Amino acid sequence: MNTLRSRLRSRGAGLFVLPVVAACLASTASAQVVFSTDFGGALPPEFAAPNAHLWPTEGYFNLGPTGRRFGSTFLRYFDPALVPTTLHLTNLPPHTCVDVAFLLAIIDSWDGVELFQVRVDGQLLFSHWFDCSSNTSSYATPPGALLGTGNFGFNSGPYYDNDRAYDLGADPSFRGIPHTSSTLTIEWSVLATPGPLAQNWQGGSDESWAIDAVRVTVGTAAASTFAGGCGQPSLTATPALQSWPRLGTTFRTDVGNAQAGAAYMAVGLSNVTAAGQPLPLSLAPFGMPGCSLLIDPAVLAQPCTNANASVLQHQFAIPNAMSLLGVHAFLQAWAPAPNANAAGIVVSNGIAITVGT
Repeated sequence: MNTLRSRLRSRGAGLFVLPVVAACLASTASAQVVFSTDFGGALPPEFAAPNAHLWPTEGYFNLGPTGRRFGSTFLRYFDPALVPTTLHLTNLPPHTCVDVAFLLAIIDSWDGVELFQVRVDGQLLFSHWFDCSSNTSSYATPPGALLGTGNFGFNSGPYYDNDRAYDLGADPSFRGIPHTSSTLTIEWSVLATPGPLAQNWQGGSDESWAIDAVRVTVGTAAASTFAGGCGQPSLTATPALQSWPRLGTTFRTDVGNAQAGAAYMAVGLSNVTAAGQPLPLSLAPFGMPGCSLLIDPAVLAQPCTNANASVLQHQFAIPNAMSLLGVHAFLQAWAPAPNANAAGIVVSNGIAITVGT
């Protein structure tokens, strides 16, 4: 085991491995905007919006991030009946994940009983109520998502002074959505009971919603687990929820079952061979029966930190450098385990990542 430790440590620790080798690797991944509209003309044919209408944005005009603001017209839904508004895309290029961005307007006197919902290929990603009389909502906005509240010009009075404007492109729930199909369907809808009372969806001038600056981007960032770990129970490494290895972001890995409350991450560029030996490589000769080396570590011991009482987390900062697109890297966690084996160390399964956008 000492020989193994010595060989691995000699390769460096605490360094970010990808920039060192990026120039030697082919760039094969890219991001691509596959749909975009600001509703400035006719309704795009990809939309099915039988009860929604192109409508002047009034006070919402020009709210939003640079390059993606409310324009002069958005797609507004104020019908008393409730049917979904859908965007259906076909013939998408090969990809592994999708980002959805749009601006959302919550207009007039929502009563806190209606749920605004968004689904992507049937997966419910957003479901929240809004109470415009008390200016409250079930939606805890991520940084940059809330663009403003106030009377944006549709009606006046105490129940109409808390319209809301959101940039849902700033919500991590809509970024890095796992997706490989050549088709994509996004559905915007309200879950409520239509009717004339406050506890109903009344529509009309009483409550409505609108979307603008809709953009769909596909990319090739990927993260997947392979093989297995060792220990009782086995040390595990899994990509954190909604974390993807994309340029300019931090890829997070959750490490579970670290019995001594500490864990470290090894990072490498191959899961095929290590020092001329084929992988996986049994670690039984090093006092670790049932454990296997799954990667060729270029970095051995990047520390993991506490995520919660039972999970440690490794953070892998990826520079915003186009030369890294398409780079493949491999991660494997290890942890002290004094009573597990003679070496007092267990290792996890592997994670294979492809850097994308």
